[in-house]
Amino acid sequence: MPSWYIWEWINSTDVNVLSREAALKKYGFDIDLFFNSDWFKKAVPRFVKTVKQGLSGEVAQIIDKQEKAGEATNKYRRYIRAIEDSFKTLESSNAGASFNLGNSSDGEHKVYRASKSYELDHFQKR
Repeated sequence: MPSWYIWEWINSTDVNVLSREAALKKYGFDIDLFFNSDWFKKAVPRFVKTVKQGLSGEVAQIIDKQEKAGEATNKYRRYIRAIEDSFKTLESSNAGASFNLGNSSDGEHKVYRASKSYELDHFQKR
């Protein structure tokens, strides 16, 4: 199931995942108002169209070129599928319900390093 996260850049290599409450308190950003705004509803079709064009155009060409060079592209295709699967949620009127709390009550401090590769499966377990 697709999820939304609010990433707060700590420095050039570390980010923090913020909760709804932390985003509102620290930055005055109300997630619920954002997802229910006219701006979000108008921007989604344009965003989806642009991403689809990129995936079928430039991204597809890069992957084809890598495959011809004998490079493994499975992980890239998995990322593309995840993006394509997320369109349904993004285009639904319930996109805000997929927001995933970053600093949840599990007590874990969420700091992620840009130089590492993270599987997001552990987020989904909450």
